[in-house]
Amino acid sequence: VLQQTSEARSPSVKKFKDLLVSVIADKHQTILAKSGAILASGILDAGGGNVVVSMQSRAGFMKMGGAVGIMMFLQHWYWYPLQPFLSLAFSPTMFIGLNKDFDLPTQFEVTCNAPPAMFAYHKVEEK
Repeated sequence: VLQQTSEARSPSVKKFKDLLVSVIADKHQTILAKSGAILASGILDAGGGNVVVSMQSRAGFMKMGGAVGIMMFLQHWYWYPLQPFLSLAFSPTMFIGLNKDFDLPTQFEVTCNAPPAMFAYHKVEEK
């Protein structure tokens, strides 16, 4: 739910991201809690914030690769090399403009009345 949501749209995004950072940085947290927070942070920022986890195509059909990817990823507790299978369930999110002949136009403009903060990427904290 929080994968494509900005802080301007939902304040709970910042609260959750701050919680993940605090769990990762806390020396007294268990290894299990830290690894879960690292994994959650990686999933939230997957693809630079330009992908979502999805088992369904845009037409509404089940994507076999996505379903297999999630099923194999959920087995990572027993064998950690299965974690990369989650990438099979990633679907890119983008805006592509085409003309009536399905060609890329040379001049293309999009008007959006929402403030840019609604579409802002998650802030990356550098130390």
